[in-house]
Amino acid sequence: MRFLLYKRTRVTKKRHLSDIGERKMKTFVQTVALLVIAVLSVALYADELPSDNPSSAFDELPPVPVFDTTASDWNSCLESFDFRDYPNALKLVNSLIEKHPDNLTFLIRRARCLSAMGKADEALRIYDSLAQKFKDKDEQSAILSEKAVVLVQMHKNEEALKLIRYVDDSNPLNSHRYITCKSMVLIANKAYNDAIPLLLCSLEQGERGQREDYCNTAFLLVDKYCEIGHYDIALDILDQLLEHYPMYGRFWLARAALCTLFNRDNVLNILEKAEKCKDAPAIQGGILFLKAYYYTYININLTRAIEYAQQLMNEKSQLGDFGKTLFLSELYLSAKQYDQAALLINKLDKLAKYDLERHRTFWCKARLYFYIEDFKAFNDLYKSFERNDGVRLYDKNNEDGQLDFSLKVCLLAWQQKKDNELAQIMYTSCNNDKVQKFEFPLTILFYTADWNRRLF
Repeated sequence: MRFLLYKRTRVTKKRHLSDIGERKMKTFVQTVALLVIAVLSVALYADELPSDNPSSAFDELPPVPVFDTTASDWNSCLESFDFRDYPNALKLVNSLIEKHPDNLTFLIRRARCLSAMGKADEALRIYDSLAQKFKDKDEQSAILSEKAVVLVQMHKNEEALKLIRYVDDSNPLNSHRYITCKSMVLIANKAYNDAIPLLLCSLEQGERGQREDYCNTAFLLVDKYCEIGHYDIALDILDQLLEHYPMYGRFWLARAALCTLFNRDNVLNILEKAEKCKDAPAIQGGILFLKAYYYTYININLTRAIEYAQQLMNEKSQLGDFGKTLFLSELYLSAKQYDQAALLINKLDKLAKYDLERHRTFWCKARLYFYIEDFKAFNDLYKSFERNDGVRLYDKNNEDGQLDFSLKVCLLAWQQKKDNELAQIMYTSCNNDKVQKFEFPLTILFYTADWNRRLF
């Protein structure tokens, strides 16, 4: 009907529906405005509202719940942690702890954020403090298993194994996270035969607990199967992960690393997918390294390889400072850019802390002096090598040894090349050996959310 008549009211003028609608809208807006004012008043002065005071119940406003963002903040924290934005995850969990200071889940997450950010000492102090405060058996098991992972991060593998065995004897848990922690400790102590069945059993039970723990369990299996040479099984697990969780760049990075072994032409395509993921900034170092590796050994283009390796120097990476410097040094040597190589090799001398690193530095120096035909420097290097007992012992006992033999052969060829035809051939052969293979285990790119490893 176009017109509306009111009962009990004498109608002297007919009103349009639009007029009545406007009137009702004004009433609605006024009501909403009053409601908003009331809610804001509660939010701003919530601490002043009465809570348990029956005598004044009729005199004052009843308590009105303030909007609680705990669930939203927690989900945002987990998402930030998943995508490796650890500073933001830490900020969010700290705000949650302010509201809920005795929530063990939040307290453990704060320690895990610090651990993932490389602050292992600080994380360890938190776990020690929590172990003193929370005495329930399940709480103790959760805390100590997390502490064991931090000990692994600090390279205290035997201490971590002792701790996880203590938990196993006193009160083992069956959660995804506990099994992941235990497996990390076993893997660090090379107990693969014990770790793999645990991980498989955990994986078969599906997504219990946090999604990140399910992903970490699967990713650890990828890591271990690659380490023992079962790349087909590792690839199958990884492809299943990617099917369900294509938003994680670290899974695509691992897939690209596997492509360096087979389906090598697909490396760059896979890396493009990794670059589109939300956690791409956190794995940028790995992406640049694989691009440089691709152009060094697969589609050989040393100019492109050096370009990516130079960018890698400014990024966090599983290679570490020594590994990045070594890789770029090798590229400069291969490209005959000896001045740049010499600068980086001098830097390697300062970065080298372990016999492995010193051994690699000797190799680089030997190649440089041989290529620029600095016989005196080469001879002095060999004498220095003979005096370094630690490096000589490493050279003797490791697969990447033979430096002693190589130096002797080069010296002999060098000294006799003018008078000896065989020595001349050998010298030419050594001098043409430009591309030094940069060995790296694929598994350095398969790291879990809070257990970062380094090549060196």
